[in-house]
Amino acid sequence: MQRPSRFRQIVASALLSAAMTGAAQAATVLKAPREVVWADFLGVNVQFQYFAPDIYQQQMSRLDELGLNWVRLTIHWPVIEPQKDHYALTELDAAMAAIKAHSYNTVAYLVGSAPFASSAPAGAKSRDQYPPTDFNVFAARMTALAQRYPQVNN
Repeated sequence: MQRPSRFRQIVASALLSAAMTGAAQAATVLKAPREVVWADFLGVNVQFQYFAPDIYQQQMSRLDELGLNWVRLTIHWPVIEPQKDHYALTELDAAMAAIKAHSYNTVAYLVGSAPFASSAPAGAKSRDQYPPTDFNVFAARMTALAQRYPQVNN
């Protein structure tokens, strides 16, 4: 009687191990603690304030048809405050009012640095891509936005 080669023993052991692992994994079924409702967390990134109201109302109608309730709105600091303490909020106010009217769960975030607040070196391109020189100024703007738009969920 011929003894199995070492190679055959290793292969047989590996196959047996794989079969046992696969069986154990197949037996493990993860179940959510409750039914998964996509509308509870699925949403889209939006930039409504850069479109005409009739356009973003159409976009909102599509979101409603899809049953999506979450939107994440990007707010560009250099756009809403191009000069220190001079705000351009007309478009953002209108978009936020429409978002509120549709009862969307809203996450908003402020990106970029306003020109007056940027730490960019003189002559740098894309000055908004540099962090602010004073994070207290950034925090003050975030506080003001949170107070102005209390419907935002973050």
